[in-house]
Amino acid sequence: NFCKVFNLSNQYVDYSKGWRYQKAISEKIHQTYRNDGDSFRHAIILLQHPSIYTLGRNASTKHLKFNTTESANRVVRVERGGEVTWHGPGQLVAYPILNLNHLKKDLHWLASNLEQSVIDTLRLYNISGERSSVNTGVWVGTNKISAVGVTASRWITMHGISLNVHCDLSPYNHITPCGIEVEGRHVCSMHQFIQQPDALSALRIEDVASKWLYHLLQVFQLQEDVNNMDGMSHISQQLQYLDDLVAKNPDIHNMQLQYL
Repeated sequence: NFCKVFNLSNQYVDYSKGWRYQKAISEKIHQTYRNDGDSFRHAIILLQHPSIYTLGRNASTKHLKFNTTESANRVVRVERGGEVTWHGPGQLVAYPILNLNHLKKDLHWLASNLEQSVIDTLRLYNISGERSSVNTGVWVGTNKISAVGVTASRWITMHGISLNVHCDLSPYNHITPCGIEVEGRHVCSMHQFIQQPDALSALRIEDVASKWLYHLLQVFQLQEDVNNMDGMSHISQQLQYLDDLVAKNPDIHNMQLQYL
Protein backbone atom coordinates (compact mmCIF):
# COMPACT_ATOMS: atom_id res chain seq x y z
CA ASN A 1 0.00 0.00 0.00
CA PHE A 2 1.65 3.18 -1.22
CA CYS A 3 0.81 6.57 0.29
CA LYS A 4 1.47 10.06 -1.08
CA VAL A 5 2.92 12.32 1.59
CA PHE A 6 2.45 16.09 1.57
CA ASN A 7 4.73 17.36 4.32
CA LEU A 8 3.74 21.01 4.70
CA SER A 9 4.68 21.06 8.37
CA ASN A 10 6.45 24.42 8.22
CA GLN A 11 3.52 26.05 6.41
CA TYR A 12 0.53 27.88 7.91
CA VAL A 13 -2.23 26.67 5.61
CA ASP A 14 -5.59 28.43 5.84
CA TYR A 15 -8.18 26.03 7.26
CA SER A 16 -10.56 26.32 4.31
CA LYS A 17 -7.72 25.67 1.87
CA GLY A 18 -6.60 22.58 3.81
CA TRP A 19 -10.21 21.36 3.88
CA ARG A 20 -10.45 21.68 0.09
CA TYR A 21 -7.14 19.86 -0.30
CA GLN A 22 -8.64 16.93 1.61
CA LYS A 23 -11.82 17.01 -0.46
CA ALA A 24 -9.90 17.07 -3.74
CA ILE A 25 -7.61 14.21 -2.71
CA SER A 26 -10.59 12.19 -1.48
CA GLU A 27 -12.27 12.61 -4.87
CA LYS A 28 -9.06 11.66 -6.69
CA ILE A 29 -8.72 8.51 -4.57
CA HIS A 30 -12.38 7.64 -5.21
CA GLN A 31 -12.03 8.06 -8.97
CA THR A 32 -8.88 5.93 -8.97
CA TYR A 33 -10.60 3.21 -6.91
CA ARG A 34 -13.72 3.29 -9.10
CA ASN A 35 -11.59 2.77 -12.20
CA ASP A 36 -9.71 -0.13 -10.58
CA GLY A 37 -6.57 1.97 -10.55
CA ASP A 38 -3.68 1.67 -8.16
CA SER A 39 -1.86 4.97 -8.65
CA PHE A 40 -3.55 6.91 -5.83
CA ARG A 41 -4.75 4.85 -2.86
CA HIS A 42 -3.81 6.92 0.18
CA ALA A 43 -2.41 10.31 1.17
CA ILE A 44 -1.30 12.10 4.32
CA ILE A 45 -1.11 15.88 4.68
CA LEU A 46 0.84 17.35 7.58
CA LEU A 47 0.59 21.09 8.26
CA GLN A 48 -0.11 23.92 10.68
CA HIS A 49 -3.09 26.28 10.58
CA PRO A 50 -3.50 29.93 11.49
CA SER A 51 -5.55 30.21 14.68
CA ILE A 52 -9.08 28.81 14.35
CA TYR A 53 -11.68 26.93 16.42
CA THR A 54 -13.44 23.98 14.80
CA LEU A 55 -16.65 22.26 15.83
CA GLY A 56 -17.63 18.71 14.86
CA ARG A 57 -20.84 18.17 12.93
CA ASN A 58 -22.92 17.63 16.10
CA ALA A 59 -20.79 19.68 18.50
CA SER A 60 -22.49 22.02 20.97
CA THR A 61 -21.74 25.75 20.90
CA LYS A 62 -22.12 25.77 24.71
CA HIS A 63 -18.43 24.84 24.88
CA LEU A 64 -17.49 28.20 23.34
CA LYS A 65 -16.82 30.75 26.07
CA PHE A 66 -17.39 33.73 23.78
CA ASN A 67 -20.10 35.14 21.54
CA THR A 68 -19.26 34.29 17.93
CA THR A 69 -21.00 37.41 16.61
CA GLU A 70 -18.99 39.73 18.85
CA SER A 71 -15.60 38.00 18.79
CA ALA A 72 -12.72 38.17 16.32
CA ASN A 73 -12.12 34.45 16.87
CA ARG A 74 -12.63 32.36 13.75
CA VAL A 75 -15.03 29.44 14.32
CA VAL A 76 -16.10 26.84 11.77
CA ARG A 77 -18.34 23.78 11.85
CA VAL A 78 -17.08 20.78 9.87
CA GLU A 79 -18.14 17.20 9.16
CA ARG A 80 -15.78 15.43 11.57
CA GLY A 81 -16.91 13.89 14.83
CA GLY A 82 -16.17 15.41 18.23
CA GLU A 83 -16.64 18.69 20.07
CA VAL A 84 -14.78 22.00 19.80
CA THR A 85 -11.02 22.19 19.48
CA TRP A 86 -8.40 24.74 18.52
CA HIS A 87 -5.80 24.71 15.73
CA GLY A 88 -2.97 27.19 15.42
CA PRO A 89 0.75 27.87 15.15
CA GLY A 90 3.01 25.41 16.95
CA GLN A 91 0.45 22.61 16.58
CA LEU A 92 0.87 19.96 13.89
CA VAL A 93 -2.22 18.53 12.25
CA ALA A 94 -2.14 15.26 10.32
CA TYR A 95 -4.86 14.63 7.75
CA PRO A 96 -4.78 11.00 6.57
CA ILE A 97 -6.96 10.61 3.48
CA LEU A 98 -7.01 6.83 3.40
CA ASN A 99 -9.07 4.43 1.34
CA LEU A 100 -10.27 2.02 4.02
CA ASN A 101 -11.54 -0.29 1.28
CA HIS A 102 -7.85 -1.25 0.98
CA LEU A 103 -7.23 -1.33 4.75
CA LYS A 104 -10.01 -1.91 7.29
CA LYS A 105 -13.52 -0.47 7.22
CA ASP A 106 -13.52 0.67 10.83
CA LEU A 107 -13.32 4.28 12.04
CA HIS A 108 -12.53 3.19 15.61
CA TRP A 109 -9.53 1.27 14.25
CA LEU A 110 -8.54 4.38 12.29
CA ALA A 111 -8.72 6.66 15.35
CA SER A 112 -6.88 4.15 17.55
CA ASN A 113 -4.04 3.91 15.03
CA LEU A 114 -3.82 7.70 14.81
CA GLU A 115 -3.53 7.85 18.60
CA GLN A 116 -0.86 5.15 18.53
CA SER A 117 1.21 7.13 16.02
CA VAL A 118 1.26 10.04 18.47
CA ILE A 119 2.10 7.81 21.45
CA ASP A 120 5.00 6.29 19.48
CA THR A 121 6.26 9.74 18.47
CA LEU A 122 6.07 11.13 22.00
CA ARG A 123 8.08 8.17 23.28
CA LEU A 124 11.03 9.36 21.15
CA TYR A 125 11.06 12.52 23.30
CA ASN A 126 10.67 10.59 26.58
CA ILE A 127 7.10 11.81 26.92
CA SER A 128 4.65 9.20 28.16
CA GLY A 129 1.46 9.52 26.11
CA GLU A 130 -1.56 7.34 26.77
CA ARG A 131 -5.22 6.95 26.00
CA SER A 132 -7.89 7.85 28.56
CA SER A 133 -11.39 6.62 29.31
CA VAL A 134 -12.37 10.28 29.77
CA ASN A 135 -12.09 11.15 26.08
CA THR A 136 -10.42 10.17 22.82
CA GLY A 137 -7.00 11.46 21.79
CA VAL A 138 -3.69 11.22 23.61
CA TRP A 139 -2.98 12.39 27.15
CA VAL A 140 0.09 13.06 29.24
CA GLY A 141 -1.13 12.48 32.77
CA THR A 142 -4.36 14.46 33.13
CA ASN A 143 -3.59 16.83 30.26
CA LYS A 144 -4.56 16.31 26.64
CA ILE A 145 -1.80 16.76 24.06
CA SER A 146 -3.53 15.39 20.97
CA ALA A 147 -7.14 15.58 19.74
CA VAL A 148 -8.66 13.25 17.16
CA GLY A 149 -11.74 13.72 14.99
CA VAL A 150 -12.40 11.83 11.77
CA THR A 151 -15.09 11.07 9.23
CA ALA A 152 -15.37 8.99 6.07
CA SER A 153 -17.35 9.02 2.84
CA ARG A 154 -17.35 5.93 0.63
CA TRP A 155 -14.82 4.59 3.19
CA ILE A 156 -12.33 7.30 2.25
CA THR A 157 -11.33 9.23 5.36
CA MET A 158 -11.05 12.94 6.10
CA HIS A 159 -9.94 15.14 9.00
CA GLY A 160 -7.55 13.57 11.48
CA ILE A 161 -5.45 14.30 14.53
CA SER A 162 -3.53 17.19 16.07
CA LEU A 163 -0.37 17.28 18.17
CA ASN A 164 0.60 20.25 20.34
CA VAL A 165 4.34 20.70 19.79
CA HIS A 166 5.27 24.14 21.07
CA CYS A 167 2.08 26.17 20.91
CA ASP A 168 0.66 28.94 23.04
CA LEU A 169 -2.07 27.20 25.05
CA SER A 170 -4.00 30.37 25.94
CA PRO A 171 -6.53 29.96 23.05
CA TYR A 172 -7.84 26.89 24.88
CA ASN A 173 -8.97 29.19 27.72
CA HIS A 174 -11.80 30.41 25.49
CA ILE A 175 -13.36 26.97 25.02
CA THR A 176 -14.07 23.76 26.87
CA PRO A 177 -11.60 21.66 24.85
CA CYS A 178 -13.29 18.63 23.30
CA GLY A 179 -16.24 19.33 25.61
CA ILE A 180 -14.38 17.79 28.57
CA GLU A 181 -15.96 19.11 31.77
CA VAL A 182 -14.08 16.82 34.15
CA GLU A 183 -12.31 18.79 36.89
CA GLY A 184 -8.53 18.74 36.73
CA ARG A 185 -8.39 17.88 33.02
CA HIS A 186 -6.55 20.40 30.85
CA VAL A 187 -4.39 20.59 27.72
CA CYS A 188 -0.62 20.51 27.31
CA SER A 189 2.14 20.81 24.73
CA MET A 190 5.34 18.83 24.08
CA HIS A 191 7.60 21.77 24.95
CA GLN A 192 6.44 21.63 28.58
CA PHE A 193 8.10 18.24 28.99
CA ILE A 194 11.45 18.93 27.36
CA GLN A 195 14.11 19.18 30.06
CA GLN A 196 16.43 21.45 28.10
CA PRO A 197 17.11 25.18 28.45
CA ASP A 198 15.83 25.84 24.92
CA ALA A 199 12.86 23.59 24.31
CA LEU A 200 12.09 25.24 20.98
CA SER A 201 15.43 24.26 19.44
CA ALA A 202 14.99 20.70 20.74
CA LEU A 203 11.53 20.61 19.17
CA ARG A 204 11.99 21.86 15.63
CA ILE A 205 8.55 21.40 14.08
CA GLU A 206 10.03 19.83 10.93
CA ASP A 207 11.88 17.22 13.02
CA VAL A 208 8.77 16.29 14.99
CA ALA A 209 6.80 16.12 11.73
CA SER A 210 9.34 13.80 10.13
CA LYS A 211 9.26 11.42 13.11
CA TRP A 212 5.46 11.53 13.26
CA LEU A 213 5.11 10.80 9.54
CA TYR A 214 7.30 7.73 9.99
CA HIS A 215 5.00 6.39 12.73
CA LEU A 216 1.83 7.31 10.82
CA LEU A 217 3.01 5.19 7.91
CA GLN A 218 4.08 2.42 10.29
CA VAL A 219 0.77 2.04 12.13
CA PHE A 220 -1.17 1.72 8.87
CA GLN A 221 1.56 -0.44 7.25
CA LEU A 222 1.91 2.06 4.41
CA GLN A 223 4.93 2.88 2.31
CA GLU A 224 5.68 6.42 1.19
CA ASP A 225 5.08 6.78 -2.54
CA VAL A 226 8.32 8.47 -3.56
CA ASN A 227 8.17 7.30 -7.18
CA ASN A 228 4.74 8.68 -7.95
CA MET A 229 5.13 12.20 -6.58
CA ASP A 230 6.18 13.66 -9.94
CA GLY A 231 9.38 15.15 -8.57
CA MET A 232 7.53 17.18 -5.94
CA SER A 233 10.42 17.40 -3.51
CA HIS A 234 9.85 21.09 -2.81
CA ILE A 235 6.96 22.37 -0.72
CA SER A 236 6.07 24.90 -3.41
CA GLN A 237 5.61 22.04 -5.88
CA GLN A 238 3.43 20.12 -3.44
CA LEU A 239 1.26 23.18 -2.82
CA GLN A 240 0.96 23.80 -6.56
CA TYR A 241 -0.08 20.17 -7.09
CA LEU A 242 -2.77 20.47 -4.41
CA ASP A 243 -3.99 23.83 -5.73
CA ASP A 244 -4.24 22.36 -9.23
CA LEU A 245 -6.13 19.34 -7.89
CA VAL A 246 -8.70 21.66 -6.32
CA ALA A 247 -8.91 23.87 -9.42
CA LYS A 248 -9.69 20.84 -11.60
CA ASN A 249 -12.82 20.22 -9.53
CA PRO A 250 -15.10 23.31 -9.68
CA ASP A 251 -17.57 21.81 -7.17
CA ILE A 252 -14.83 21.51 -4.55
CA HIS A 253 -13.21 24.82 -5.54
CA ASN A 254 -16.52 26.61 -4.91
CA MET A 255 -17.40 24.82 -1.66
CA GLN A 256 -17.87 27.08 1.34
CA LEU A 257 -17.26 26.18 4.97
CA GLN A 258 -19.88 26.96 7.60
CA TYR A 259 -18.35 29.77 9.65
CA LEU A 260 -20.19 30.79 12.81
